[in-house]
Amino acid sequence: MNFLNKNVGTADRIVRMSSGLLMVYFGLIEKTIITDELGAILLVGFGGMFILSAILSACPLYNVIGINTCSGAKQSNDG
Repeated sequence: MNFLNKNVGTADRIVRMSSGLLMVYFGLIEKTIITDELGAILLVGFGGMFILSAILSACPLYNVIGINTCSGAKQSNDG
């Protein structure tokens, strides 16, 4: 199973990038909401994963559960 199959559509990428950037911002810069250091680290980590999946247009979790939000793309089954 190839985990880098493109399975994230344009609208999904926009939501992932926006939410990922907000997570990184609130984890690193704006410390009024997340005051716990562990919480900030986790928030930045999840934000980074969202940003990476938006850039690559691929979500490994989508491959595992069989979701594909790309319009017109066919998901390949590697048997």
